[in-house]
Amino acid sequence: MKHWSRIFKLILAIIVVATLMISCKSTGRITIPVAPNSKDGTGTVQKPTIQRMNVGETVQIGNLKFTVKGVREDSGNTLIPLKGYRWVLVDVAVENLGQEADYVNHMMWFALHDSNGKNCPTAVAAKQRGELSGDIPGNGGTRQGELEYQITTKDKQLELEIQPGTDAPSIAYCAFNAP
Repeated sequence: MKHWSRIFKLILAIIVVATLMISCKSTGRITIPVAPNSKDGTGTVQKPTIQRMNVGETVQIGNLKFTVKGVREDSGNTLIPLKGYRWVLVDVAVENLGQEADYVNHMMWFALHDSNGKNCPTAVAAKQRGELSGDIPGNGGTRQGELEYQITTKDKQLELEIQPGTDAPSIAYCAFNAP
């Protein structure tokens, strides 16, 4: 019985290592297909418009307003970043101008890219202030929190991509220097 337990643990460890290796070899951005806009009745695919912003500025996408409030580095508490990496936290506020409540999804709506366009992984152990994901009431309701990412110590220029859903009328990019 002990023999099978060791084999199972070995197989599980191999699967975990292989998954980590595959995810670390990501060479580009994740592209989300844009759904056809059928509101006009033509069924034609309309590419979203691109909006550029800086830290402190606000952009509106549909009924939502996004403001990147600031960027900071977290050196960790109990856990620390791996050697050669650091954790960056991006403070974002979202305001819902629509009549109905919406749900902010930080894992699906936001992505951080390095200067080569690669996606930066989420730093789940970083200590962020506030939780961005969750319900946001309509009629001016707001939600604010930090998005946590892991970047290399060599990364200097970063860009936050904001795309609230695959049918969003536009995509916003906020470029900034790493702290």
